[in-house]
Amino acid sequence: MKKDILGGFFSSNRFTVCISVLIAVVAWFVTVMVNDTYSTITISNIPISIDVSNTQAEQLGLDIAKIEPEVVSVNVKGPRYKIGMITKNDITVTPVSLINVTDSGTYDIALVANLKQSQNDVSLGEITPLSSLFTFDVTSNKTITLTAEAPNIKIESGYVSDTIVCQPERLVVSGPKQSIDSLESIKLITDAIGTLNASRTYDAALKFISNDGTDMSSSLFKYNSDISFKITIPVYEEKYVPLTFMYKNAPASLDTKLLNSVISPGGINVAGQSENIKNLNEINLGYIDMRELDIGTNFTFQIALASGYKNVDQVTTAVVSFDSSQWSDRSFTVKQIQLSNVPEDYNVNIDTTAIKNVRIVGLSNMIDSISEADITATADLTNVGIKEGKQIVPVAIGIVTKNGVWGIGEYSCSVTAKKI
Repeated sequence: MKKDILGGFFSSNRFTVCISVLIAVVAWFVTVMVNDTYSTITISNIPISIDVSNTQAEQLGLDIAKIEPEVVSVNVKGPRYKIGMITKNDITVTPVSLINVTDSGTYDIALVANLKQSQNDVSLGEITPLSSLFTFDVTSNKTITLTAEAPNIKIESGYVSDTIVCQPERLVVSGPKQSIDSLESIKLITDAIGTLNASRTYDAALKFISNDGTDMSSSLFKYNSDISFKITIPVYEEKYVPLTFMYKNAPASLDTKLLNSVISPGGINVAGQSENIKNLNEINLGYIDMRELDIGTNFTFQIALASGYKNVDQVTTAVVSFDSSQWSDRSFTVKQIQLSNVPEDYNVNIDTTAIKNVRIVGLSNMIDSISEADITATADLTNVGIKEGKQIVPVAIGIVTKNGVWGIGEYSCSVTAKKI
């Protein structure tokens, strides 16, 4: 019986406590609404906005070059529960008027603050400072070739990147002449992070750089805002590719391996699209004419790559050399001269009875065994363009059966042709 009475008492008391707390909260809220209606706060770092469109300054070709200071503080008055929600993004601060701007120069202009969206019982009070110095200058323009940076992008091992491509490549910007003259470059920068093994395109933001390397505010410049700025990072697979060359006018009996040629460098690192570079197994430098391969002679070649490949090492020439310390030479007079590919409608006779001072170069241990009988002299008329009368035609020197030797130099003989 006593427990029931006490339980009812405490249950009733708990209900009373809850009701009391609720009444206290409502009373506090009503007190704040009625007795603490207005308060004042200061909002700082509000940027100053300015638009010269449809003003006398615009008609004079003037634009804003500098604002000092660029930010101000504004007092906001109103109910505490309202002004507590207001930030600097809800307020605009602008010059009161630009009517006195009649030429380039610096003007001290009073400021006015407004709420972007007006609110009942909320007003803006004092601005600190009350004015700013606005510097105006004649509008100018400049076309800048864009450069790019991707500071947080890395390239996977075994791949290389090429120069980053900007889209667009150039940008026309306008603004105060002072600012345009100070503008050195514009960079497209992406904040993307990653490691690449293939080319990729990213959105990019503009960064304006002055002549002294410091950043410039983008608000100083105007440009086509509809442009979508992007950068493309070209990425190619890297591969070491050996350099090779070929011989021409070499005797059929010559084993060119005996010449012990050395290519320097032996190869280069090349980059290209993965599907293409897997098929690139050598880079052919060109031909060495055996008629020019003399004792102590080296050959320099330009390294040329097909379109789509990149020379990673930036080595543009290669030298082919030979150890000719074991070479020697001999001179011969060749009396047997043969004709080949004589046109059917001509009779052609050789006037020259012998070709003198024909030099044969080769390995010393082989050249001593050469005689005139091992040397051929052939006048091939295939591409000569024979005509009636006497003319000089080229003669090719060859070696029969002997290895390790070859003829150098260019030779000719005289022939007489008669139309059939």
